[in-house]
Amino acid sequence: MDLSVPAGELALLVGALLAAGFLTGLLAGLLGIGGGGILVPVLYEVFGAIEVADAVRMHLAVGTSLAVIVPTSLRSFAAHRARGAVDMALLGSMALPVVAGVGLGAILARHANDAVLKGIWVGAATLIALKLVFGREWRLGAEIPGQPFRALYGGFVGVVSTLMSIGGGVFITALMTFYGRPIQRAVATSSGFGPLISIPGALGFV
Repeated sequence: MDLSVPAGELALLVGALLAAGFLTGLLAGLLGIGGGGILVPVLYEVFGAIEVADAVRMHLAVGTSLAVIVPTSLRSFAAHRARGAVDMALLGSMALPVVAGVGLGAILARHANDAVLKGIWVGAATLIALKLVFGREWRLGAEIPGQPFRALYGGFVGVVSTLMSIGGGVFITALMTFYGRPIQRAVATSSGFGPLISIPGALGFV
């Protein structure tokens, strides 16, 4: 690893990190997401600039992003919960499967090479972006299905969120709005999944 980065390039990297940190905090509070979609690309370029080995570069970016999401997700969840906006019943019914999914995601990441992690991240992020750009407001029903759907979906959220280093907010918000929940309620509830994913996920990458 080379730390002798030119002053101009170093200033650019520091600026990028500060901007990414600010946006991560802002999005965590506003949208209930962890911010990994911003942090991972920035960290990946920063680690490349200081010549972190390619074999671990993506792993380090994802793991570091998860660690950064811990305080932002905790603060966001506390603020939303204090206002009574979080659906604690839904959160509680999916908590254990999400954590189990995080554990599986960390194991998969341990054995995945750099190219696989990048492929998962880029593929999932592209699908999410396309849905937001071209999708429409879908309504699947009035009530969110119970078990075993919640367990299966929670496990999926835990696995994919860990591999992408996101707080899972995009998946939880989509689920709740598909079943007629107000977007404000969905955003607030999704903030509660951030700590469930980021804390064990970061420990797993450590």
